[in-house]
Amino acid sequence: MLLDTYFWLMLVYVVGTLLASLFMRTRRTPMAQFTRGAWVEQVVSYLLLCVGLLGVYGHIHAVPILFAGFWQLFVVGFVVFAVLQHRMPKTRQLRASHGDRAVIVASVVGVLMVAPMWFALGLYAFGSVGLWGAA
Repeated sequence: MLLDTYFWLMLVYVVGTLLASLFMRTRRTPMAQFTRGAWVEQVVSYLLLCVGLLGVYGHIHAVPILFAGFWQLFVVGFVVFAVLQHRMPKTRQLRASHGDRAVIVASVVGVLMVAPMWFALGLYAFGSVGLWGAA
């Protein structure tokens, strides 16, 4: 039940932020503009969230989507991406404009937002032996 609620809240969040980014005007200050590296990081982050939400959907409804090896690699890659987040361009840009405290707050909020996804994807990829045997 909680993961189902999480799935719908994150789906609304991802779709809402994507739509908002299409229709909002950006300010013309240097810190408001993404560099090329930060833009690539943003696209990769949204792709990871969308694929992760697909996996959460598969876990909630016990539906095999793709194959177990894909989800196992995805979980490992997603966690590695999160661990390396402090070295990414957006984090460096945030640190330069707002300082270390903003980076710490953003990191904690980000981890709290994706922790249920990691939990669900971990169970889906590594703990659903019966599900993948049926596929």
